[in-house]
Amino acid sequence: MAQLGKVKEEYQELLNEVEIKNDDFRYVKNRDKFVAEALDLVTATINLLLLCKVTDLDFNKHIEKLNAYRNGKYKK
Repeated sequence: MAQLGKVKEEYQELLNEVEIKNDDFRYVKNRDKFVAEALDLVTATINLLLLCKVTDLDFNKHIEKLNAYRNGKYKK
């Protein structure tokens, strides 16, 4: 799956825009480059999902999971 490789590549390029010390994210080196790389990662991921023929049902299941997290795991 070539597109999965593209997602991995874009993720690495995003990480290159972050200063990391001792496996902790310290700060974003350049906000504009970070945002551009993050958007590239989103685009590559969406393309991967489209190639996998993601459906409305898949999205609805995901939204239900996020709502469950919001109402449970992440509720303060």
